[in-house]
Amino acid sequence: MRKAPSTLPSSPLAGAAGGAGPGEEGGPSQMEIDEEEGADAPPPGVDDAGPPGVDDDTVEKEDSKALKNDNEAKYIRDKVVEKRRVLFKANEEEVGRRWAFEEGIKRPYFHVKPLERLQLKNWREYLDFEVRNGNHTRTVILFERCLIACALYEDMWMKYIKYLDTAEPEKVKEVFQRACTIHLVRKPSASLAWAAYEEKHGRFEEASAILAGTEERIPDLLEATLRRINVERRCGNLDKVEELYRACIAKAANAPMSTYFASKLSRFLSKVRNDTEAAKKVLKEAMERDPLLQAPWVVPPSSSDSAAFRLRFLRCVVASRRAKDGEKEIAIFQQVQMDVHIL
Repeated sequence: MRKAPSTLPSSPLAGAAGGAGPGEEGGPSQMEIDEEEGADAPPPGVDDAGPPGVDDDTVEKEDSKALKNDNEAKYIRDKVVEKRRVLFKANEEEVGRRWAFEEGIKRPYFHVKPLERLQLKNWREYLDFEVRNGNHTRTVILFERCLIACALYEDMWMKYIKYLDTAEPEKVKEVFQRACTIHLVRKPSASLAWAAYEEKHGRFEEASAILAGTEERIPDLLEATLRRINVERRCGNLDKVEELYRACIAKAANAPMSTYFASKLSRFLSKVRNDTEAAKKVLKEAMERDPLLQAPWVVPPSSSDSAAFRLRFLRCVVASRRAKDGEKEIAIFQQVQMDVHIL
């Protein structure tokens, strides 16, 4: 066999370069070349190149956009904080103006035990302050808070109603209803005011019904009875007025009260219905029921009546009592007659 030559002919490139090639004696080894090429290479799994289809310009644009978004977010946040700071300062100032009133409220809940005088004074001053300086919503909230602790106080309810009558009239009726049918059932002032309010706005039937309910709850309240009769009279329901007067006479608790309503009915028949005979009949029946008819129960003539009529009225009274009364009573009537003559 032919023996292979121990050396290979040199590459023309290597000869031209004048140096040894890789693997040749005196030249760099392949391992050294790989190490030099990999000195600046990133670690395995890390590649400087972007994802497939994304070039370096796109990455830079995204970074710039993210930075811009961060700046915008910071700007918006600063603006929001600035506006909130203004609101916070305004709110802090308003709280400071009301802090003394709030500290004065010792019992914000309802209790049947009466409130102390200082508590009531604090609530009234707080409400006055809010009405003068607060807005409508805040004022209504304070009134509702007040009426939890002061639910049994008529003046607080009337204060609320007076405010609503100018600020929100459509809610007045609802507040009246709450006050008169729940909290102030046995206190007539609010019910009488409610009836007057309904009559003022032309709701005469509702006003009469309110007064009738007040009469049922407080039978001895003469004012409610007379107001109901007057409401019917102003409505022109004259038959109803006469019916109510006669009912009052029939159910009167005592003779003087019966006589009082009889004198009222007599005057109504004489002055409004122009029925003098019926008026005389009512008075005669009253005198039969109450022989000791006293002067205070007789309704005197009004200032609109003529002096002659008033004199005739007093002469009739004196004549009717002359047989039963002594000199002292007659002298009183004569003095009244003289006063009427002077007027």
